[in-house]
Amino acid sequence: RVSDGADDRCKPVPGEAAVEQQPNPPGSAPVEAAIAGLDAVTDGSLITDASRDILHANPAFTRITVYTADEVRGQNCGS
Repeated sequence: RVSDGADDRCKPVPGEAAVEQQPNPPGSAPVEAAIAGLDAVTDGSLITDASRDILHANPAFTRITVYTADEVRGQNCGS
């Protein structure tokens, strides 16, 4: 686990619904577009698959948490 026991760090923000759609495999155009967009924002963000396994952590996430992208990739942020 990545979150030091704070299980709510990977849950959707209150008031915002999680996006439900057909899964896209890593490397697909929709996933690459999401990565490019999140890499440009200053908020720490993660991209997970349907099982909540981390596929990508943006640069702001790594700066804020001090975890590297390689350390969190593949970790599960679900309970």
